[in-house]
Amino acid sequence: MVSNLKEQLIEACILQQQKIAEEKEKAANELQEQINAYGQNKDRYDSFRTKLTRSKEQLQLQQLQAMNTLKALYQIPKESRQKVEYGAIVVTDKQRFFIAVGMGKITCAEKDYFVISAAAPIFAVMQGKKVNDEFTFNKVKHKITAIL
Repeated sequence: MVSNLKEQLIEACILQQQKIAEEKEKAANELQEQINAYGQNKDRYDSFRTKLTRSKEQLQLQQLQAMNTLKALYQIPKESRQKVEYGAIVVTDKQRFFIAVGMGKITCAEKDYFVISAAAPIFAVMQGKKVNDEFTFNKVKHKITAIL
């Protein structure tokens, strides 16, 4: 069941990142169509075309970031963890965390999980802790009830 939950959580994260990557690609393609329809630069200070081009480049960068996040999600270890570390699902008396990549809240198996990266400040506070250990973050005390 533990690995099944982790696999479900990873799959939910992957689906969300794939959707983000597809949306960014579609938007970038639409901007490229607008650029093509607009035609050649009217002069060297053509701000409209420059704005469209920069927006398209920004979307392509966001798509690349989503693809890199996807790559990281595929590499998450599926084995159970004994302490708070990368790849762990951490259940506290207040919240559930999945230490993977920074994605925010994901609902999986009818429960909410906060998908955070190892660079998140709260991870620094809980890193290395085990079941029944406590930590305080933003003046809120958490007790770890399970690590999967």
